Amino acid sequence: MKMSKYLRDNSKKIMALVSVVLMVLWFVPNIAGRSTPAQMAAMTAATVYNGNKITRAELNSTKNEWELVRHRLVYLSGENDAQQMLLAPVLLGQATQEIDQSPGSNSFLLLIKEAEHLGVGVSTDTYKDLLTSHVGNLPTDDSPDYDLAQKAVYDLLLVRNLLDRVSTTFKTSQPRTLHDLAVTQQDISIKAVEFTIASDTPATQPTAAQVQNQYDRFGQNLAGQTTLLDPLGFGYQEPDRVKVQYLGFTFADLKPTVMKSKPVIDSVTQQITRLDPAPAGPTPIEWEIQARRLYRKNPAEFATPTTVPSTQPAASDWEHLPPDVLGRVYDRVYAAAVSDIARSIQDRLNSQLSSDWVAYHDAADKKLPAPKTSVGVAFNTDDYFRELAASIQKDIGVLPILGIADSDWKSSKDLESIPGISTAFNAANQKFADYATSSGDQFKSAAAKAVNERLSLWQPSQPVYTGTPPNSIDGYYVFRLSAMDPAHLPPLDEVRKQVIADIQTQIAWDAITTRAAKFRDVAKTAGVEAAAHDLIPAPKVITTDFFNPAQISSNGDKIPGMVLQPASARSLAQQSVQLLTTPPTETSHDVLEADLPLDREIAVIELNQARPQWQDASQRLMLQSMLAGTEDQQLSQGVEFTWANFDNVSKRTNFKEVGK
Repeated sequence: MKMSKYLRDNSKKIMALVSVVLMVLWFVPNIAGRSTPAQMAAMTAATVYNGNKITRAELNSTKNEWELVRHRLVYLSGENDAQQMLLAPVLLGQATQEIDQSPGSNSFLLLIKEAEHLGVGVSTDTYKDLLTSHVGNLPTDDSPDYDLAQKAVYDLLLVRNLLDRVSTTFKTSQPRTLHDLAVTQQDISIKAVEFTIASDTPATQPTAAQVQNQYDRFGQNLAGQTTLLDPLGFGYQEPDRVKVQYLGFTFADLKPTVMKSKPVIDSVTQQITRLDPAPAGPTPIEWEIQARRLYRKNPAEFATPTTVPSTQPAASDWEHLPPDVLGRVYDRVYAAAVSDIARSIQDRLNSQLSSDWVAYHDAADKKLPAPKTSVGVAFNTDDYFRELAASIQKDIGVLPILGIADSDWKSSKDLESIPGISTAFNAANQKFADYATSSGDQFKSAAAKAVNERLSLWQPSQPVYTGTPPNSIDGYYVFRLSAMDPAHLPPLDEVRKQVIADIQTQIAWDAITTRAAKFRDVAKTAGVEAAAHDLIPAPKVITTDFFNPAQISSNGDKIPGMVLQPASARSLAQQSVQLLTTPPTETSHDVLEADLPLDREIAVIELNQARPQWQDASQRLMLQSMLAGTEDQQLSQGVEFTWANFDNVSKRTNFKEVGK
């Protein structure tokens, strides 16, 4: 009763107290859920293998380790520490790329876990040697990253040892090595019968429908560009074409002109011979005076191995210098003079072309007539380059190389046949022919270039050089485009003759394909020579000299005894490798059919003789070992790259992120 009365009298107080308690109980879990940073770091972020936990701290720490070995710590070779490489690529090679691409660099952590799981370790001596002798940019011992860097180097070695264990289980098989030895270390001679379309071109004219079909089918292709679908290289698309003009010089051309401008030394009598001076300009100092002055200042530079110091002529003993020393002194003088004249021509080309172009361009923008230039004629005319060349000859005494190659349109391929400038490159190492046909502002290819890299009509180009700038320049040229013709498909009427010729070529190709296949089948049983003897008329059987199929490119792209374009020679060499891998039997000859559409021919070939490059068994084993080593290295790199792939290492370690 008393309890009931107490509850009744204090019901409001009790209810208030209960409410407070409930509120406290409600907030307690939420307060507990607000973990401290330490608690957060200790939380499980993922698991590997049989539920082994990975904390958030481990993920972050390993990510920081990777940042250190990937972007800060370097490998010191001890031989040339000036050329330092980052530590991770040195130790992990191609596997570095896969770790970089994994989310949060997690592949690095998983590879560490995998190494630990498999019992892979790190030698203490190896670790200490690497750390003390071969790692650069280590944090100092008072740095907060000091311990992290020490562990990063250890873990990097741990992963390296894991990859070593994996890659050593994958070795090139002996049959593979023997195969490579056979096809790369043997010279061969082949017998060949060539079937060409020259004698099979049909005289019949195709129908209008056939012509239209051929034009429609290959109209968007460039002529001569072969593909699997177009092995004969049919095409009617006109490429980007230009008309071009250029001015320049070569040092080889300048030297004779320079020598003739002053007295020179006779190469036989070693006597000074006076020639006519330069056609214009101030009278130069004679070569002999310059040569004496150069030798007097630097006699030791011209000493020869046969001229010992005790017998070396004095600097004042010019008349008694040996001929070879005298010749080298004059060569040095000539080279200096050529450089001076070359610099003068360059300055003239740069200054006059630039100022005249700016004036012309400004007038064109304002739609004004083309103004006269520094040489008195309009900039946008052929005469401008002619007059500019003449003014340089008048003032400097040397006529620059002048090219006005705008009589007809020229593609990149056409420009490659122009003497001299065709071998030039610009500062970006782009060939002159490609530069001229890709930078014109009317071409689609120029749209991807910066505005200052494009060329307008008549605009002077950046210089192009023959030789190797800046130290070994042989020639210097500036060109301009006088017209541009963007790539397009001409109307059928303009290319009808070519379309008809291509149809006839295809018919002829089909005919020799059939003939070559029949001949090949007979030759497999009887041999190439016997099969050729049975044909009327009997085709010529070519027997080549020895060549190495694997090295045909380095030998000038030629099959000795056969007249083929370089691409066809390479193709035939590659196909002839099969003759070394499928030896003949008692009942068949090793014969194959090689298609060479670029030369419009099919060659049926047979192995005549193989000659190994090794001299004896020991040399053969050495070559085999070298091949195996190279292939093992390539195979190991591929295995390591694949092994470090995030998806692959995730599956192997059963990696599972919490909450996913």
